[in-house]
Amino acid sequence: MNDTESGNPNTGQESVGAAGTAVLAFVAAFVLTFLTVLPLGSAVSEPPVAKESYTQEHDEGTKQSPDRVDTDRAIEKPDRNTVKARTEDVVTESKKNDPAQERKPEEESKAAIESPNAAWKWLLELADDFLQQRPLEQLLAVAPVVGIFIAFVAWRRPRPTVSIPPVTKEAIAREIGPGTTRNLSQKDIDNAAEAVEAANKGKLHLAEGLLKQSYEDSAKAAAKARQRETQANKQQAEAARHLAAVVFVNNIAEAKGWYEKAARLDPDDPRRWLDYGDAAVAAGSLGEAETAYHAALDSAAKTGDLGQRTRALFGLGDVQQDKGDLAAAEQTYRQAMAIDEARLKDDSGHAGWQRDLSVSHNKIGDVQVAQGNLSAALQSFQASLDIAERLAADDPGHAGRQYDLAASFWRMANIARHQNDREGELRYCRSVLTIMQRLTEMNPSHAGWRDNLRAVQERIAALEGR
Repeated sequence: MNDTESGNPNTGQESVGAAGTAVLAFVAAFVLTFLTVLPLGSAVSEPPVAKESYTQEHDEGTKQSPDRVDTDRAIEKPDRNTVKARTEDVVTESKKNDPAQERKPEEESKAAIESPNAAWKWLLELADDFLQQRPLEQLLAVAPVVGIFIAFVAWRRPRPTVSIPPVTKEAIAREIGPGTTRNLSQKDIDNAAEAVEAANKGKLHLAEGLLKQSYEDSAKAAAKARQRETQANKQQAEAARHLAAVVFVNNIAEAKGWYEKAARLDPDDPRRWLDYGDAAVAAGSLGEAETAYHAALDSAAKTGDLGQRTRALFGLGDVQQDKGDLAAAEQTYRQAMAIDEARLKDDSGHAGWQRDLSVSHNKIGDVQVAQGNLSAALQSFQASLDIAERLAADDPGHAGRQYDLAASFWRMANIARHQNDREGELRYCRSVLTIMQRLTEMNPSHAGWRDNLRAVQERIAALEGR
């Protein structure tokens, strides 16, 4: 298996980078060479200037024109075209005077080659021409050589090699076989081993397909395992809840612990968190209760259960009120009221939602009483009483509806007492007495109802002056 197929892309990337650098440098050298061929070629083809001819002509010109001495002396280098033309005239004139100099081109080339100083002379002429060029032309002339050198260095640069140990079936079996946390089936192990064998043979697509199939099978198996685990956790949470209900009678703190375990086992059920929050309130742990009610709100939002969300808001508002944060409590209760009112727009006859709205009015009224706003509290309690009377009349045998009505009458009696309305307070207390007597007759063993009956009887006796 080569480096690329074995999953190590570093070596391949470095090879491609070096090759790319070499290719770019070579192309740049080729282009720059093309750009500099013409100026260098034309310069090399020029014949050398006859020094004697130039000196002689310059001396003659000086003799003929004395006034030009200073000018010629100021000129450091003659014009190249002028020198070339003058040199060609001198050479032509010398050939006319000396027939022996008229040789064929082949003979001149042969003589130049045979001469030991011909190559050195040619290099000197080339260097002299190079120095007479402009800086840009010199740069273009040197660039091809530099480019070819960079390309050669990039091509010959040593590249690091990574030694990758061979992957075998046994290694795959040790990695993903039984005994690991994944605990895959034998089929997954066989597929992985077959994929490794295919990869070693260069059949990468086959190996990829086998591994993908193994992954999908493993994902399905893991999903089923999680589902079984979730179901088992739900059953265990239900058992903890039943145990907490039994323990609650004698040991509230222990019951709170069992409710918490039930919530941790089944965190997606808001009822578990609500039970935990109620037990925490009963145990006096308001911090735990507030955390539990917030968790209930989150889980209810995920499930979309508006009823449980309303109940969580009621519990959270009660905790905030017990902590003395009346503004936060009222805001929380109004959130619950908004949910109830929105639901009743879709189904105004829903008794459960009407009951929740009645409770919202009562809780807001309690906060307003604590704030000293009795007029606003009276309006809230009256709105709750209207709903409770309607629900109790629709279902006279429903003990819960009757108890809600008694609770509304009790709050109205409290407002009458704050307003020094003794007759109104007595009237509402007698309404509470009638309902609680009927409820205790329906269920004499209900301790809470018996306590409420006793309390209202004592209050009426106090109001009547007995």
